[in-house]
Amino acid sequence: MTDGPPMPRKPAARATKAAPRKAAPKAAKPAAEVTPVAPEDPPATNGRQQQQGEQPQFERFEPWKPTGASWREDALARIAELESLAIVLRRRSTQDARSADDLLTVAREHLKVARTAAEDRPGALRGSSGANVTRVVSNIHVAETALLRLAPDDYVLGQIPTIQAYVAENLGPKDTRRTQLKELTSVDHAPLTETQRVKLVSAVREANSEARKKVARVRSFRNVLFVTAGFMLLGALAVAGLGMVDQTAVPLCFTPDTRVVCATQQSPIPKSGDVDAVISSTSTPYDLALIELVGMLAAAVAAAAALRKIKGTSTPFSLPIALAVLRLPTGALTAFLGLLLMRGGFIPGLSDLDSPEQILAWAVIFGYAQELFTRLVDNQANTVLNDIGSTSPTAQAPAASA
Repeated sequence: MTDGPPMPRKPAARATKAAPRKAAPKAAKPAAEVTPVAPEDPPATNGRQQQQGEQPQFERFEPWKPTGASWREDALARIAELESLAIVLRRRSTQDARSADDLLTVAREHLKVARTAAEDRPGALRGSSGANVTRVVSNIHVAETALLRLAPDDYVLGQIPTIQAYVAENLGPKDTRRTQLKELTSVDHAPLTETQRVKLVSAVREANSEARKKVARVRSFRNVLFVTAGFMLLGALAVAGLGMVDQTAVPLCFTPDTRVVCATQQSPIPKSGDVDAVISSTSTPYDLALIELVGMLAAAVAAAAALRKIKGTSTPFSLPIALAVLRLPTGALTAFLGLLLMRGGFIPGLSDLDSPEQILAWAVIFGYAQELFTRLVDNQANTVLNDIGSTSPTAQAPAASA
């Protein structure tokens, strides 16, 4: 053997594990198709949200459905006018952007409430309370005072004469808010100070409140007339019903000479006959009803004649109609009571009516004579109507008219 370097030993081959085969990635499921949804148009026009301080845009006018009441049509027309006026005044306003936007929002929200109430049709019970009318008018008034705060000086100064006339109509001559307006007449072309504008808005707001109270007084008086007429009608029906149930309970018959005369027929009195028995056989169940009907017709004629003295009203409450309705049952009762007084001999010389025609003729006279009582009611109605004037309650704030 020769010396030499040792031969390197080959390392033993290591048993290697086969690397696991990676699974092929599964094909991804196709995503479900999503149909794009177009965003809803914002309230502002031009398809974008109105930002603070941005000038408002006019919206398309949509006519309202007929309401069947003139005051509702008047209110809805006024609301539409104020909605367009609010946009014009916002563009011309000298207020800072945030305050102007807030005032515009207040005006629009109250006009929306007023529109909803004007288009609503309450039942008879809610209608008699006047809550719907008050809701419409009060919200219109709030919107108008908001527009007064929003309006520029030249617009407000142009409305001062109208505002003064309106305030003078609704506030007393010694009211401080009315007297404070006089100093504004000397600032025809000068810019309004904040104090002057506050005084003006305060006067208009108080005048609006007093105008609503006047309308409420008309409504209250109308309701009193209808309730009174209802009780009078119940009394007249009770009298007629009593005559039908027992015709001898209150017989309106007269005994001139040797006869018994009732409202529908007459009979001779036998020499040996009982007068009460003849009255019982002569009277009919319809005598009292006929007398009241004749008295009611006479009262209807009187009501038609009295309407010429009653001025009309543009308020939602028909006061002249309530006065006419009150006269009808009153005439029926005065005809009955008048003939009852004659039957009892209360009027000397007129206790012996000798024909049914005379009885009915006196029923006409007594039915028409209800004017002696209802004339006092007419005077009070004229006072109430003169107090409110002829201005429509939905246009009682001329400060916001263009």
